[in-house]
Amino acid sequence: MELARFVSLEEVAEVLNAKFIKGEKTFLGTPLSVDTRTMKEGQGFIALKGSKVDGHKYVKDAIDKNASYLIVEEAKLDEILPTAIQKQVSLLAVKDTSLALKKLAQFIFSEKSNLKEVISITGTAGKTTTRECLAAALGSAFKVHSAIKSYNTWIGCALTIASMPIDTEILILEMGTNHPGEIMEMVELFPPSIGVITSVGPGHLEGLGDINGVIKAKSELLASNKLHTFYYNADIPLLEEAVENYPSTFEKIGVGFERGKVRLAVERFFLNEEGANLRVTVSEKDMNHVFDSLLFGLQNAYSIGFAVSVSRHLSLEVEDIAEALKRVSPLDGRGKIGKTLRGAVYIDETYNANPLSLKAAMDNLKMLEVKGKKILVLGSMKELGEYSAYWHQVILEEANFADLVVLVGDEWPSRDLGPNFVKCESNQEAALLLREKLNPEDVVLLKGSRSNKLEEIIYDLRGL
Repeated sequence: MELARFVSLEEVAEVLNAKFIKGEKTFLGTPLSVDTRTMKEGQGFIALKGSKVDGHKYVKDAIDKNASYLIVEEAKLDEILPTAIQKQVSLLAVKDTSLALKKLAQFIFSEKSNLKEVISITGTAGKTTTRECLAAALGSAFKVHSAIKSYNTWIGCALTIASMPIDTEILILEMGTNHPGEIMEMVELFPPSIGVITSVGPGHLEGLGDINGVIKAKSELLASNKLHTFYYNADIPLLEEAVENYPSTFEKIGVGFERGKVRLAVERFFLNEEGANLRVTVSEKDMNHVFDSLLFGLQNAYSIGFAVSVSRHLSLEVEDIAEALKRVSPLDGRGKIGKTLRGAVYIDETYNANPLSLKAAMDNLKMLEVKGKKILVLGSMKELGEYSAYWHQVILEEANFADLVVLVGDEWPSRDLGPNFVKCESNQEAALLLREKLNPEDVVLLKGSRSNKLEEIIYDLRGL
């Protein structure tokens, strides 16, 4: 049962210094929604004001979905109040809804929970898969609550906390960033006891500048005053240097193929009728154990390594960890394997992309043994700033191994790139091209930044 169901709206009003108009529901209830498109009937709704959209425009939609309560700004109260009273919806009116959400999440986090550990994960790539591996492994022994979807902003963390069950023992949060200070704010709001940096690479350079800026931003996670253990990717020398030189009293544990206290080795990686098959050996102190996984890609060895090491340090048995990790499947857009009616295989990596994650995905396809053609569908990469042209050129050179490379997005160069490269103006055009070119036993990998919406091509592929 959700923790927030035991918190009265009157108590919340006091914490938020809000004006409270009592309706039919008198308890907080969760999960709390900020988006009426995905909101379920009976949830609470908080109207946040963003740079482009004001959530107050959708309060009526929330009421139509039988919202149990509304958190709105005082300036909007007069126009909302009549309908809320008519529908018997409880109202909390505050000066600033963004500030109210922070206060609410902090209140639940600090005053209403009894957490044994708070684990925060950041990194240029691998955050969500590491979260899923940790949640599965730790869930075999603890009551675990993890981030909703890929919520990795302070708003996402706050909403995750607002939906936390009352008996949660371990909370797992994702913390992303595209500008300095963003992770620091989350750390100050919701300080973790265990931190993980999965990777660092050229991502969000528009706001972070260069790789040193990325490392500095991710390393803000080290500032938590609750940390007792910190894990990081030891195969990245600049990251290792930043972490190991950080003045601290907490334990630092590197995970890597070549460096670190926890060592990884991939024993096998292939595709079969069931999907991906990945076997990883993890070695640490007196432990050397093989872990089987359904996750696609060698980079997921890190996620497995982090999950194994954290779980062992929290006294879980290796056999229980191994069984739990066997059940972790790729999420949509993150290496999920599918098959067309014609017998071709597609690898859905459409959720997002930066140079680090895109190169890793291509390396995985490159090493696979395939009877048919190897096809890449690459969406362009966003937020790379002045380095955009350079990194797109690097990716094009890396992609030359493929039999066919389909490019979508404005950032790719318009010049002729060679006989195996085709630039499409839209996802529809790319889908039509694949309909023409795709044969049984071909393997097609799709990956690009979120704004490209390459999943639209996936929908078409399923019908081929």
